[in-house]
Amino acid sequence: MRIWRDIPSADQLRAGGIKERSFLDAVSQYHLVQKDSLQNFFPRIAKLLEVIRVGKKSGGLLSSPSAGIKKVMSRAAKKIEYLRILHDYYTLQHPDEIANPGALSQKLAAEQETADGGKLIGIMPRDRLEKLDPLHRPWENNTLDGAIGTDGDWTPYVANWMGAIAEDGYNEPFLVYLEKTRHCLDVGAAKAIETVRYHTYRPEVKGEMPVWWLFKQGAGLRQWHPVTKTNKVFDTSWVTSKDTSKGGTFHALAYVWTAQKELVTDLHNPVKDEGKYRFHHSSFTGGELVRCAGMIAGVQGMVTYIDSNSGHYSPPRDNLKKLVKHLNKRELFARGAMVGHHGQVDLPVADFLGR
Repeated sequence: MRIWRDIPSADQLRAGGIKERSFLDAVSQYHLVQKDSLQNFFPRIAKLLEVIRVGKKSGGLLSSPSAGIKKVMSRAAKKIEYLRILHDYYTLQHPDEIANPGALSQKLAAEQETADGGKLIGIMPRDRLEKLDPLHRPWENNTLDGAIGTDGDWTPYVANWMGAIAEDGYNEPFLVYLEKTRHCLDVGAAKAIETVRYHTYRPEVKGEMPVWWLFKQGAGLRQWHPVTKTNKVFDTSWVTSKDTSKGGTFHALAYVWTAQKELVTDLHNPVKDEGKYRFHHSSFTGGELVRCAGMIAGVQGMVTYIDSNSGHYSPPRDNLKKLVKHLNKRELFARGAMVGHHGQVDLPVADFLGR
């Protein structure tokens, strides 16, 4: 259940067969509270708790609430969780956006973050909202990927919110504004959105980052999974388009070369997890600075292909070149290995390094 999804109206519940008047009255009282107002979050939570309380009593002493009412109660509990997350997000983490909602647009317009003379790069501005969002929904180009409007176009939530600030004097933060949009109020729109899985990167506790770690052992690379404790030869020949939305052509996994010069890999948007969550390059280190990112393939411990195909980081050529040099120095490329950079013609390792 998407926790941003609001509970249905009393009319919708009545049309669905729910007749308990006290429960419908509690739902109606909740919907009377203005939704796109941060200061109303706690009054809304109180009303949702009342919906749950009345729902528990609706079955009487001898029976439990109906299945329909239980479903609404569950959704109300999730909505409470979401409102609390947003309240803490703004009051504890981003209080600047309460007094100045337009502060978010300044953050989204800032240049790509870099450090250490460009050796470290941050996610691209077009994907920054995904990182800032406490639930990490797939905001791409500031558009909620998957939110198809009734006219067949992507719903421009960010643009509409910024327009409301500029033209109508609207004075609420962006995620509060979403509370009155289809994203939260429409069942189909709410259910269409997945979240992007983010890992907390702590190199001293590798178990907190359950992805494949690559390390050299002997003459080649091995991959280790900290959750399953699997340790095997690096080989991606099994990867196809049936497994991932990206990398199937080259039998490749997504990778990130971390700030600590550790190489981590995993499937990019695993097909088996469609409808549950997404896995982007930003997932590996929670959207933090990295050295390079893209796709990597290997056979029997040797790298056969590597590129910088990451929309979230869009690594410059120099960053990819440093990684290729790093691997080449350790003799980890297979004979005939190729390197690709941002859709350009793929080159053999020696040719890529020579340019």
